[in-house]
Amino acid sequence: MRKKLIIAGIISLVIISLLYIAWQSYDLSSDYNYATAKFDIKNGEVKIIHTGAPVISSKDKEIEQVAARYGFKNIYIEKFTPQQTEEGIKNYNELIRNYLIIRNGAGWEKNYQREIDSLYKAAGIEVKYPGR
Repeated sequence: MRKKLIIAGIISLVIISLLYIAWQSYDLSSDYNYATAKFDIKNGEVKIIHTGAPVISSKDKEIEQVAARYGFKNIYIEKFTPQQTEEGIKNYNELIRNYLIIRNGAGWEKNYQREIDSLYKAAGIEVKYPGR
């Protein structure tokens, strides 16, 4: 009887440890994480999360139409809460981008960005991108 109790305790400890590791690895405590990305893909509610303020222009509606054609919606978070951690957002976007590569093909981001840049140019807005 005592041996069974010890074995059950060890098994419980292993299961709890594995759940904790998964929770930490995928940052499941945040609003945006690996699990919510899977859920959003399954439900057809694909989003790319951007941190920082959006570029406001007269072409916002057209920009969202281009994003919709590529199968996602842009979401901007200027200040994120502890429930929207940077790591969770990174994990969310990584899985979403992998899904969008399968959906749109390799190089889709460059094509999307070209279309967005041409809309900004038509509106007379010069956008500076970090690293470009």
